[in-house]
Amino acid sequence: MLATGHQVMGMTWGIIALTILPFTLPVSDPLTTILFLLAVLFGAYLPDIDSPNSTIGRRLYPVALYIIAGSLVSLYLFPELTKGLYANYTPVVVAIFIPVILVFSTHRTWTHSLSFIMTLVLYFQLISRWLTIPDYIQIAILIGVVSHIFGDFITKQGVPLLYPFSHRRFRFILTFRTGSIMEKALILGLLLLNVYLFMGI
Repeated sequence: MLATGHQVMGMTWGIIALTILPFTLPVSDPLTTILFLLAVLFGAYLPDIDSPNSTIGRRLYPVALYIIAGSLVSLYLFPELTKGLYANYTPVVVAIFIPVILVFSTHRTWTHSLSFIMTLVLYFQLISRWLTIPDYIQIAILIGVVSHIFGDFITKQGVPLLYPFSHRRFRFILTFRTGSIMEKALILGLLLLNVYLFMGI
């Protein structure tokens, strides 16, 4: 599914979550509703972090390269200091480098699997030691990620849900080709549904 499709699909999942789970999600005012939906949209982009040609990949690839280059230069110029920092702040280093590793993984593999969702949950637990991320933002990002994986699940290419334990690609019974007329028709239908649902929030 193309980026536009993932955006619309993510928005649909986010609005449905706000509609079905209003008492479970701590989203009670216009500002938190907007932040929630923005976080869903970010999550809907996130699995394509592994593609340099994707919307999010084009922005994060240069950042990842700078982080790696900076780390190597630091190790070369200040080896003892750098090793000391890595040893004393291991969790912080891990928190920084996990996204970098994701950027350079193979497209539509790990980031489109159930293991990625579990890793993301653990990642939120890790960085919550230093950053306070509201629960509804974490939930929103996860909803966006799941919506993205589902969006590719209904395409002919499918997704490797059990990666890295299995490379088998799973797909829905009814599928369409990415960028096809069927996808465009689905996007239009979801847009209309989003407007209808959003009016009821």
